[in-house]
Amino acid sequence: MGGAAIHLQHLTDEDHRLVTTYLQNVPVRNEIALGIIQGRAGVGKTFYASSVVVALLQSDDEVRILFSAPANEPVDVAARKIRELMDQNNETRELIVLRGHGKDTEKIYLHAHGELEHKARNRYLDSVKTPEELQKLRDREEAIKVKRAQDREKAQQEQEEALLKLKNC
Repeated sequence: MGGAAIHLQHLTDEDHRLVTTYLQNVPVRNEIALGIIQGRAGVGKTFYASSVVVALLQSDDEVRILFSAPANEPVDVAARKIRELMDQNNETRELIVLRGHGKDTEKIYLHAHGELEHKARNRYLDSVKTPEELQKLRDREEAIKVKRAQDREKAQQEQEEALLKLKNC
């Protein structure tokens, strides 16, 4: 944990202090350390792990962190908590949290989003009266499709670049 421990002094719970001590004693080999935190639901694992991530980022602007869990939901919760804690800190506010998904999960998310968009579009179309309004809507939808395709391509490139950087670390 190096210099990160100083950024965790505000955590006064006895369990947090014990885990901090444990993490300080985790062996480091080739600049890589693996710490595992486990416990029952609601004991503060996500809060503590998120605090450690932010402390590590505060202490070393070159640090790279991989946060993993056995399911998507805990990683989503942790990513939100890490972002929340980073936003509260001037040293980490501008940093980026990159949340990766497997292709299958990403397809599910995109499909669900598309279904919601389709339903909203149909409700709106039901309220449109004139041909001019319909044409405006079609033009707008086409522009949105083009923009979304560009955004997806850009996001894919950024994700590939970030993964390449992680591999090079």
